[in-house]
Amino acid sequence: MGTIVGCLLCLFVAIVQKKAKLFYPFIALQVTIAFMTAVSMAMLAIAVACNTKYILRHVVDTSGAETHYKRSAVILLSVLSLTLCLQLWYLRTVCSCFRYFTDVAQFKLKQEQGIYI
Repeated sequence: MGTIVGCLLCLFVAIVQKKAKLFYPFIALQVTIAFMTAVSMAMLAIAVACNTKYILRHVVDTSGAETHYKRSAVILLSVLSLTLCLQLWYLRTVCSCFRYFTDVAQFKLKQEQGIYI
């Protein structure tokens, strides 16, 4: 939890101070979380496809009918896919901000050198 708070703090400081290097922790966190979500989705999809109750019982209640726990697993899979889409959108947005602030810094540097007037 402290890591997430620290990364969010770096994100807000980077936006306020317009420093691209402060985006690195948040980008790394989003890549890590997106990877973990994608791996979880793959494991859950394989467990549902192979009807592996041993793995599914850790995620959903498998004591009922097969259609009930498969429906619960599909709902969980759709929530994970929505989460993954949001995380990739966050990552794309932050990378665009990083690129913008980097371009602005390079433009200011070239302007100071007299390349741009």
